[in-house]
Amino acid sequence: MTYPGFPFPPKTPLFPGHEYVEQYHVDYTSHHNLSGFIYLNHTVHAAGWLGNSTDGQWDVEIHHTVEGEIQEVIRRKFDHLIVANGHNHYPRLPRWNGTEDWLANSPSGGFKRELIHSIFYRSPEHYQNMTVVVVGSGASGRDAVLQVGPLSKKTYQSLKEGSEPPPGANVTVKPIIDHFNASSILFTDGSSLESVDAVIAATGYNYLVPFLTRAPANSNVVPELLTSPRTQANCSTASSLVTNLRYIFPLYRHIFSLSPNLPPTALSFIGLPVLIANCPSDIAQSLLLAHALADPSILPPRHKMMEDLVYRENRLQGLGYDPYVVGHKMVGGDQEAQDYQDELVDYLKERKKLPDDGKKFVEQWRRDARKRSSLLKRAWGRVIAKGESEAWLKAIENESQWADLMERLADWQQKWEDGHGQ
Repeated sequence: MTYPGFPFPPKTPLFPGHEYVEQYHVDYTSHHNLSGFIYLNHTVHAAGWLGNSTDGQWDVEIHHTVEGEIQEVIRRKFDHLIVANGHNHYPRLPRWNGTEDWLANSPSGGFKRELIHSIFYRSPEHYQNMTVVVVGSGASGRDAVLQVGPLSKKTYQSLKEGSEPPPGANVTVKPIIDHFNASSILFTDGSSLESVDAVIAATGYNYLVPFLTRAPANSNVVPELLTSPRTQANCSTASSLVTNLRYIFPLYRHIFSLSPNLPPTALSFIGLPVLIANCPSDIAQSLLLAHALADPSILPPRHKMMEDLVYRENRLQGLGYDPYVVGHKMVGGDQEAQDYQDELVDYLKERKKLPDDGKKFVEQWRRDARKRSSLLKRAWGRVIAKGESEAWLKAIENESQWADLMERLADWQQKWEDGHGQ
């Protein structure tokens, strides 16, 4: 969760809440004097490419707003556009049949039924004494069942085949939801639940970049990004950049646009990969991007970059995945995610853009912590239960001390479990 070389401050819980994470990013911004480059209340409304596949500029329309009212419209020209605004903003909510009838028929004397996406989840206390169904097994789904379970009357987790609830979760597993009716939620195995008060859908997000789908005012440029959930195009046939809501393509290494309308460094993305440690991954991506902007010749020819993308998609298909569904997910787990980061930085070392220190970009302590993450989670829960967090965190300040803490903590927990079980 941390950027390389910038650990959390002393006394931060090993599994920090959102307030610690927010302050960490504030501290990082301050430490690197980045505030002067950040324009709050400014929204990129539209961006259009004025040029061709070898040269041009971006015409960018920016709206300065105060309390929702546009105060100023700004137009600027840029050589390069980097999209780094995250991908957890536009919720993907399944369209189950019957939800309107179910929501409209709350039982008299009971809770008013609700169905929300996890982006709107705020507090487990809201679900006190409710019967809750959490849909999904990702990070948000895991957090929801672990937080809501101890307070709810009953918690169910709707999971795809092969998925499991998180360790320690007080839940009953159900299969995928098939549909709703006025009184019940019905599942694909034919079972149903009649007493549910709330559904939390931790079902992911759509990959949308609205400002790339519209042209600036009084401009006749064609928007560069096509939003097409049912597109038949693929990375080789797309006439522009495309999002099918799960995957933005064609991109080289999840970063550089291979749209035939732009030079490869004209439009880039940072932070698209999923199932990866985002902070170090963003740094690895940014290193390659920064050097490519300074010297575009370090990138392979466009056709070679396309071959690399096609190879990835073919490899995914060979493993049984649809690349246009898994999108930017690192389906190979921690190993693939770590290899991806190492490859980006090694590429720069091979081209003498970074000194070759003989080390991998992803530090060994991060690899070890990822391998033992479940063990560390259980360990920290036991530390909290014993009221010993201050003792464990005492004198932990730098990165190596945090790494040592996690190793000691995991060993401590493993020894205890060897004698007592989980």
